[in-house]
Amino acid sequence: MGLKAFLKTVDKCNTMTTPTILLLTQQLRQVRSGVGTYARILCKGLSRSPLKVHVATWEDEVDHSGFPNIRFHSLGRKPLLDPSPGAFLTLSRRFARALPFHSVAPDIVHFLDAREAFAPLRKKQRLKTCKWIGTIHDDYAAKAPKGPFAFFGSCGDPLRRWSWYSFLRHLEKKTYPGLDLCLSNSDATTKAIRDAYHLPQDLFRTIPLTLDRGIDHQPPMVLEGNPALFFAGGNFWRKGLDQVLLALQILRGRVPDPVLHVAGHDKGIKGFRRMARELGLENRVHFHGRVTPQEVSSMMAGSDIFVLNSKTEALGLVYLEAFSAGIPVISGTEGGCREIVIHEKSGLQVPNGRPGRLALAIEKIVRNGSLRRKLIEGGREVLATRSEAALISASLKAYDLASTSPRSVELASATSAEPEAIPSPIAASREGNLSKA
Repeated sequence: MGLKAFLKTVDKCNTMTTPTILLLTQQLRQVRSGVGTYARILCKGLSRSPLKVHVATWEDEVDHSGFPNIRFHSLGRKPLLDPSPGAFLTLSRRFARALPFHSVAPDIVHFLDAREAFAPLRKKQRLKTCKWIGTIHDDYAAKAPKGPFAFFGSCGDPLRRWSWYSFLRHLEKKTYPGLDLCLSNSDATTKAIRDAYHLPQDLFRTIPLTLDRGIDHQPPMVLEGNPALFFAGGNFWRKGLDQVLLALQILRGRVPDPVLHVAGHDKGIKGFRRMARELGLENRVHFHGRVTPQEVSSMMAGSDIFVLNSKTEALGLVYLEAFSAGIPVISGTEGGCREIVIHEKSGLQVPNGRPGRLALAIEKIVRNGSLRRKLIEGGREVLATRSEAALISASLKAYDLASTSPRSVELASATSAEPEAIPSPIAASREGNLSKA
């Protein structure tokens, strides 16, 4: 069932109230990751539908002007001391405290970061009349080594990162099975989560994450270098910045004037600066630090090649941004990036840990103009297949699927004393349509 069909089904229902969707998100007004991008696209689509849409979020993320048809519920100010991304740990706890006393009686609660469901699930706040869905944006905790020693030499804060991933893995393992449906941003993410936590296939659906087309293109910021290489993101070790630095050293003398531009911040940035100096690259690497999403787009459009040779990527929304900017892409070979960066069609794939091959790939794009044009065109074709309408339609299909899933009844019976399951308005809408046919 696509977007138009779903809305037509809801619109024809005369005997049931309009379904109510409650979204919980850590980002909306200020987009910092795929969570915020998905939130904005989904809110745009849902706000144009006849569904009743409510959004619970941080006080500074409420966006009445951007989404006048959505009712917002502030969960207060974001705490300063919560180290989790978007302070999702505190967000989940506040949502759990507010939910039992809230005037909203949602048919579906959608946690736009599935981990935010942990506190309400722990407090057993499930009702049979309400379906719970969560979106999974990464599999890094599921894939992370279980022992602490593997982190030494591979990141700037090994003990902190090991303890965080261990905690996160425990939280995810407890949370994801309690949802009616899990949406992931790639098939690779689905497989990684399923394998790590031994979850059933029917718990998952893939949503084709894309870019927010409502954001204006920024004028290019022409970057120094020939070629000007661009790298963007945090967690420099996982994203392969060390490999790009080694490849840059190899490229000296093989291409005219290569310069690397790094956008983003990492706690181990001092180590990367030191590495650049030791390789004799201090004049060929520019660390720009934290920059806004608009600046990233502008810098990307003003560069020659986007290089993000990650150890793994759940998807890599930034590759889609490079496609939109019209520059060729070099990615790693692990994770969901393979679903959008198709080798020698929409980009080049190079295994992490092979700086010689990475240098060769960069040189190949610099010297082969036809290959460069082919990769740029291929990237645009991939981006064209991932529309906002497709994302919204897939999300509505997921709502419809969750509304009829027997999993919700089974899970609810374990957390509710009510003896009988009540059909959701979405499922009843379908039945009402069939009875009129």
